[in-house]
Amino acid sequence: MFPETLTGRATPSATTRTIARPLASPTAIAPKRDASRINATRTHWSFTCQFRQRCDQDYDGRRYDRCSLVFGEGRSYHADAVFERGRQRLNDAFASRVKRNGPPQRIRSIDEEQVDRLSQKLPASYIAFLLEFGFGTYFDGLYRMADPKDFYPILSMILKGDKDLSHKDCHVLAHNAFGFLWIWSERHGVIEIDTPSQMVFSYSLARTDFREQMQLDDRTRNLDKEIVSVLPRDKDDADYSDVNDEPMFDACVEAYGTPSVDECFGFFPALAFAGVFSEKRHVGSIKRVDAMTHYAFLAQLGTFYLTKLGPGGYEAVRPIG
Repeated sequence: MFPETLTGRATPSATTRTIARPLASPTAIAPKRDASRINATRTHWSFTCQFRQRCDQDYDGRRYDRCSLVFGEGRSYHADAVFERGRQRLNDAFASRVKRNGPPQRIRSIDEEQVDRLSQKLPASYIAFLLEFGFGTYFDGLYRMADPKDFYPILSMILKGDKDLSHKDCHVLAHNAFGFLWIWSERHGVIEIDTPSQMVFSYSLARTDFREQMQLDDRTRNLDKEIVSVLPRDKDDADYSDVNDEPMFDACVEAYGTPSVDECFGFFPALAFAGVFSEKRHVGSIKRVDAMTHYAFLAQLGTFYLTKLGPGGYEAVRPIG
């Protein structure tokens, strides 16, 4: 049955190549490890790689000259670029988030296979971020970056045959310790799925009433800036709130210990049964469980709904699938 208007707080809210040539410097010579990172950018990108700015030095004082990148079958793109330890155009928005929150913790480096695969699906700025920092966590494991490949089976169960959203072109980039997912849709940009509450958020498909509608025309969209919103602004932005609108992560860690990167905090009974904003939405209903097993469980409990936040609270727009 299609749910009535919900009320409550908004929870967290793409070969051959010539690589950048280091300029000789009396004080710094680019080491092999940087060259290997740059080599890792070899890929069949499905989007044009444009590097807008040249910067004379990276954090270690090394300088890089004009580069020529050749992708696919003879397609060449020339631009002034700086590969700061392998970072192609780590734009201001990403740099600002890193400055605010620091670099990720518990880092797992991105390998060449992942670069090849993800570069066909994600904006260049996010690939640059992964090349620099890898897959990691923030806030002691509250927020975790992910390889989208691990989540395709779960997305398939949630999205089913939806006309707007498909697991074939939606890619989970991160999740928090409660099962809130940050996703990149090749058609619609950033999508968020609250798996405990069975809600799907998309400002392009269901805009928030009191927000100015985003312009998502391909001619005006800046994908490299749009995708930065998958990174949290701060800890509260990544946390999950209880029935009293209080963040839950620290309290859950105190009660149950810090979950590993393979674990999550799950509600028992599930909120799909107990009620999204029922009294069961609190620390006392939490258990530490295997994350992927729990997400798969939540994905099969019932229908998810495209949801928007209106003046009166959450409003279901339509069922997903």
